[in-house]
Amino acid sequence: MRRALLLPLLFTAVAGPATAHPHLFVEARAEVVLAEDKALEAIRVEWVFDEAYSLYAKDGLGIDADGDGLLTDEDRETLRSAHIDEMEEFSWFTYLRDAGNFVPLAPPSVSEADMIGDRLVVRFTIAPKETTSFANGTLKLSDPTFYVAISLPPENLTYAGPAECRLEYAPPENTVAFNSVIGMNLGEGQARAFGVTFASDISLACD
Repeated sequence: MRRALLLPLLFTAVAGPATAHPHLFVEARAEVVLAEDKALEAIRVEWVFDEAYSLYAKDGLGIDADGDGLLTDEDRETLRSAHIDEMEEFSWFTYLRDAGNFVPLAPPSVSEADMIGDRLVVRFTIAPKETTSFANGTLKLSDPTFYVAISLPPENLTYAGPAECRLEYAPPENTVAFNSVIGMNLGEGQARAFGVTFASDISLACD
């Protein structure tokens, strides 16, 4: 199965021991959508993968096989399936907590993937399995193993919800540029402890 070509890089390796981190880079965008009672209705996420991984995914999955530069609907579905359908085990790199307790997410209700220029772009909309208030919630977009380095700059974060509320953005504890830590030799436990310092936290503040 062509999808299996991606598993060692993005999925299987994320779950297993690693010796060098990070291996690929994602710039994320996120929109948090709340109901008037502050229940979390949706998180709309976009991943833009780095050029090297985007090329790997395109070639490894046989995308644009005729080389005309145009993706077919089948190409897009292959990219989407490889990057969404296999990700439930990793919570789609989207971690939600309510008063400190982990909140399970349902599979994305909407998802798509495409090549935009030389970058693979994946978009999806996700929500909790059960109704959950975000009043005391926190959101983090990250790979806790630090195999995938995910950045979410504050300008890439948007909000739709009660007018008296706003999102609060806590920047990553570690401000070292991702490219300065490429190839670091870390055990799995070290990677988890180190990787979490690169993740930003999103919470809610209301007047």
